[in-house]
Amino acid sequence: MAARLLRTTTPIGGRFARTAVLSQAIAADDRATSPERATAHGLAAAAYDAEGDHDAALEQVKLCLSWCIASATLLPVALLPRSARERLLHHATETKMLQPLASALHLSVAELLARCAALGQCFPDTGVLVDLTKREGFVLHMLDSGLPQTEIAAQLNVSVSTLKKQTGSIYRKLGVGSRREALHIAHVHGLIDGIQAAQATQSGQRR
Repeated sequence: MAARLLRTTTPIGGRFARTAVLSQAIAADDRATSPERATAHGLAAAAYDAEGDHDAALEQVKLCLSWCIASATLLPVALLPRSARERLLHHATETKMLQPLASALHLSVAELLARCAALGQCFPDTGVLVDLTKREGFVLHMLDSGLPQTEIAAQLNVSVSTLKKQTGSIYRKLGVGSRREALHIAHVHGLIDGIQAAQATQSGQRR
C-alpha cells in the first residue's frame, strides 16, 4: 500500500497537498502496518516540507519516527526517496528522536546516520501522481490496444467526440499531448498493469 504510493507519487510529482492527503489516509487506515504508517508519515513530511510548512513537516517526522521506534525498524526511512530521507533526518535532529530510534535499533546515533548515508534508493526522486477515473483507466487500456479512435468509440458505445474529450482529460492528467506519449508514461509508471489487474479482479468477482 505505502510502496504503491511511493511508486506512483515520488517525489510527490509536484502535487504536494494531494500527496499529504493520500499519505495521511494510509496512516489512518486500520489495515496499515506500523512500517506502512511510518512510510506514509515520512512522505507527508516531505510534502509539507516542499510546501514550506515547517511545523506540519516536523509533526509528520515525529509520527514517522515514533512508528519506526515502535517497530524497531529503519525500513520506512530507507524506502523514502533520497531527497525526502535527507530532509527527514535533518528535521529529526530538531525532534530529539534520533537517539530513541538509534537505541531501538541497538545503534549509536553516529552509526544510524552512517547507515542512512550509505543507503541506496528504492524509489526515484521524480515521478507522477495520476488520478484517473475508472472510465479513463478503461479508455487508456483501449488506447493501448492499438485500435483507431473510431473503433474504440464503437466498442465503448460512445461518439468519437466523446472519446476525444475522455482522451483529452487523460492527456492533461498525464501531462502529455499525444497517444504515443500517454502510453509511454502509462507503461513506465505501471498504469496499464494496474488497470489490467483491476479489470481481472472485477471479472473474477462477477463469476
